[in-house]
Amino acid sequence: ATTEIYSLSLHDALPILNACETMGGANTICSDKTGTLTQNQMTVVQGWVYNPEKQTKLLSELKRGDQAGVDAFSDSCRHIAEPLLHPLTQDAILNNEAYLTIGKDGKERGVGSALDIAFLRWCRLIGIEYTKVREEMPEVKDDNAVGIIRRFPFHSNRKRSSCLVRLPDGKYRLYVKGAPEMVIRLCDEMILPDGTKKELTGTRSEEHTSELQSRSDL
Repeated sequence: ATTEIYSLSLHDALPILNACETMGGANTICSDKTGTLTQNQMTVVQGWVYNPEKQTKLLSELKRGDQAGVDAFSDSCRHIAEPLLHPLTQDAILNNEAYLTIGKDGKERGVGSALDIAFLRWCRLIGIEYTKVREEMPEVKDDNAVGIIRRFPFHSNRKRSSCLVRLPDGKYRLYVKGAPEMVIRLCDEMILPDGTKKELTGTRSEEHTSELQSRSDL
């Protein structure tokens, strides 16, 4: 990933390889013969949320990346309580600049980050059309308008990306995605399936971070 700046004197685009800094902090490098490395494609196949039994658990116990695993996971996602599902999918769609299009060959292709494209396809699988969400919450220049007020791109120092939106009720919300240990430390409350909030204490925060990190090692 690169960021380009334009030199007025040389009339050249100079790449700044900010994202490459992140590689120096990698603990594990996984490689195979298919998937992202060769096709630049990713698929959302697993998730971890606070459930109605008031405990955190995986949405699907299947750890395979085959179609059966994807179908089981998607079915579980459709049954996530609305107070949890709504902000989750809003984050996946609005804090995301990728889009889907149809190529000359008639096949769908994604434009943008492979991760962001995977989020859009995941939303569609569970019955949420990303274009409709973006029409309802467009990027706006007026701070008093409803929609996306500002974006904060991913940076290796923050290990997260964010977007600030103004809601129809006039309140503001910051959607964040990134490394679990970086995102959780920003939170002081968690939303329960019934829509109520619960304090996210230091101990519970550490438990959630440890659990998510252990899942990433599977």
